[in-house]
Amino acid sequence: MGDVDNDGKNEVVVTGGYSNGSIAEVIVLSWDGEEFIKKSEWNAPGRESVYFPWIADVDNDGENELIVGPGNSLVVLNWDGEEFIPTTLKTYSRHTQVFGCVAKDSNGNGIPDIHVTFGSPDLEIWEWNGTAYEEKYSRTWKWEDETIEAIDIGDVDYDGIPEVCVGTNYIHILQWNGTSYVEEYTINETFGTLAVTCVGDFDNDGKDEINAGSVWKDDDKPYMEWIFKFEQV
Repeated sequence: MGDVDNDGKNEVVVTGGYSNGSIAEVIVLSWDGEEFIKKSEWNAPGRESVYFPWIADVDNDGENELIVGPGNSLVVLNWDGEEFIPTTLKTYSRHTQVFGCVAKDSNGNGIPDIHVTFGSPDLEIWEWNGTAYEEKYSRTWKWEDETIEAIDIGDVDYDGIPEVCVGTNYIHILQWNGTSYVEEYTINETFGTLAVTCVGDFDNDGKDEINAGSVWKDDDKPYMEWIFKFEQV
């Protein structure tokens, strides 16, 4: 939910796929006072699926963009007043679905960075450099589970600096050090594919925690959910 077309009102973005081609993969709904109506849409080329959209001003122009991952491509959609204009940041040569697209400022420059996760144990972070989108960081956790939608950002260790939290079957916590992102901690008590990895203040104490849950499980283990809180000493 967010102001996709920069009219000062929030819209609801619904994404999907696996259709017969008659339904767009990205649909924007607006409340007209009585019901939700279709306000706009974007139909991805081919029959690709879009799992996890995000709305943010990622090019620092004062207007929001819509970040989506149709199939194995990463795309930023810019509303021009009549239709969405796509900018493809990358099309991946190997077949991997783009799942998570979370745009929050993780390097402290005031501009939301684009954090992308996949149907593979990978993470990419993209940044607007003033003239174009630039890939600033990438990481593969070989032999671990897919990252899928397991991505969120927040200050989970209360040092005043946001951390990037990524789930495979473990939770990887990374932080910008002024030059690159470094992994400062790994939570390895988890298991299963942690497509649920979210950051928020779940106990209303003014501090962020990490919520993780398995959506695919190991054969000999149950589905599980965890909430982790940083212990200050």
